[in-house]
Amino acid sequence: KVEDKLNEFDLDAKEGNLKICVNYLFEYYHNYLNSDLVNEKTILNKYTLNKFRKQFEDYEIDVQDWLVHIYDVYEKHIHKSINSLLKKEEMFYLYHTDSDFRSCSYDCYAHLIKKNNFLKDQSEYLFKYIKEYHSVQSMKKEDWQNPFITEEINSWIEDTWVKYKVNIWAFVDDYTNRFLMMNHFGQ
Repeated sequence: KVEDKLNEFDLDAKEGNLKICVNYLFEYYHNYLNSDLVNEKTILNKYTLNKFRKQFEDYEIDVQDWLVHIYDVYEKHIHKSINSLLKKEEMFYLYHTDSDFRSCSYDCYAHLIKKNNFLKDQSEYLFKYIKEYHSVQSMKKEDWQNPFITEEINSWIEDTWVKYKVNIWAFVDDYTNRFLMMNHFGQ
């Protein structure tokens, strides 16, 4: 603007100024914007997003899309923040009703929204993620070799899983780890 002495308020020079600005755009797209570089960045971005998405292959597609969208647009690993909050929930692995998960999602939302304004109106996805996280984490721990206690207790543990999708062993593992951490750090 200074170099070509453009004055956007001079209506008599409007046509000439417009032509100079169009030439700037033409020069930018032909000399400065390298389409190969743009394509390379697009391919790299798709690869990165696909790699990120694979972490959530056990989740429903809409939850995957939500997490990938946040990562792509806001460059946030929001799942890590959510998981960190869930680790503070002592009874998380005993949750089994929608109201349990809904209450937990409200608590998480209250903490997360302070630093993540983009979560406004996203509470339903947060709820879905938390519920699926519970399921995925419980399923992973279902594959463990669980000790035999008694026929009745082991049957009760299995029935609890089948009826409520609550993995007692996941809860015991989490609770034991909390206990060990408290004793280790003197809390």
